[in-house]
Amino acid sequence: MNFLGALDRLLTSNGINYTLDLVNDIVAFPFWEGDFQEVDSSEEQGYHEYSFTLTGTNKGTYSRLIKDLEIIRKITKNHTEILESGHSVAFFYERMQMIPSQDEQIKRMEIIITIKEWSV
Repeated sequence: MNFLGALDRLLTSNGINYTLDLVNDIVAFPFWEGDFQEVDSSEEQGYHEYSFTLTGTNKGTYSRLIKDLEIIRKITKNHTEILESGHSVAFFYERMQMIPSQDEQIKRMEIIITIKEWSV
């Protein structure tokens, strides 16, 4: 799971307030938290594929989440890199959906990114 550091750098260096785990973080709106699941794995070929969900939360309006969405779309559109570990990783923007909230002040959005990782 070398992709986690690469994704963190990619998001935070582009101004996205992102964390994988909010447990110990002080929350400043808007914020994005990540969650992932393995989709496909072939240890023999050194290949792993993950579905990564970014959930954004803001207070008041969707405007800042939509601005972040545009940045995330741009930076994860067929983004590839080779990591220091020698692994290759590719990010592919898939889709977005609004998430209803019972609190009318809280606005939420979910973004799905496919991540493919190869080891050497």
